[in-house]
Amino acid sequence: MKLYVLASTVFMSFVLTQGLLSALPAVSEDYSQMAAGAHSGKRLNQIINPEDVSSISMIENRGKGGFIAPGFFPQWNSDELIQNAFVNTELAENWGLSATERTYARYALITKKGDLFLLEVVCDSMTRGAPTALLLHGRGFGCRIKLPQKTTAKAEDDGR
Repeated sequence: MKLYVLASTVFMSFVLTQGLLSALPAVSEDYSQMAAGAHSGKRLNQIINPEDVSSISMIENRGKGGFIAPGFFPQWNSDELIQNAFVNTELAENWGLSATERTYARYALITKKGDLFLLEVVCDSMTRGAPTALLLHGRGFGCRIKLPQKTTAKAEDDGR
């Protein structure tokens, strides 16, 4: 009798779980495309209107250890980086990385209409880990947008 109760409990759990999972919509979006396509030659704020963004979440941090990585962006903080990305005048080009670049962080951007974008921060090890570009992935496209390099040099008057 105990085996019958156990078997029927397992069976009902399976049926209910499958019923709940079957209610999920099918995943049909393709975020693997790497060509800039229709967005080549546009600024980030022309591809995604900043006023339409409802949520920005850091989903991955590959900094120098820990979730809050000290020295992650030596010259930027996340808020400043995203704000500057939207006022950046550089134009989108086809996706690509140099041999010395790697992704340090990934952000998920969700618009008010429900569009999902993946924004990757690319840093170059030859520039001491400073962010050099953003890779933007959306439905059916991927593009690269260069970031301006912040300088930390102080203007000094040497009397010449």
